Amino acid sequence: MGIEWRETSTWEIKGRRYHATEKNYYETNEKNPARSRFLGEDSDRIELPGRTIYLLINIEIRSDEKNFHVALVRQIFENDKLVRRREWKETVLRMFN
Repeated sequence: MGIEWRETSTWEIKGRRYHATEKNYYETNEKNPARSRFLGEDSDRIELPGRTIYLLINIEIRSDEKNFHVALVRQIFENDKLVRRREWKETVLRMFN
């Protein structure tokens, strides 16, 4: 069973346009709740005179009986060209029942 949530917003300040989008997806296994997951995406687009900056973050959190498995990717684009990309992965021990 899964639930999806989305939100977008746009605004302008002193000639700069901002576009923000967030998407979240939650999923739980009814027969085995420990095997749940979360997927998230956040993006921000900033339109400046002569250039556009785009920030994109994706996260995935999966779980099992013993751990949470977290993966995050952050990307920064300038004028549609990838400028930086960083990726993190970590396993976090469950400390509760």
